[in-house]
Amino acid sequence: MHEPDTTRTDATEQRYITTQYGDGGEQMTLVHDTENEQAWIQSDYAVEATP
Repeated sequence: MHEPDTTRTDATEQRYITTQYGDGGEQMTLVHDTENEQAWIQSDYAVEATP
């Protein structure tokens, strides 16, 4: 599909990088804002991220 409105998804995928550690109930997700190198967001719950 070639949709003209790809700004939203592309910008989100490129700006934020999520890294998940652990498995089961011990998961930790780190979100990195690529536009702000100092911004690392730690989340204590799992987020769904499709590759």
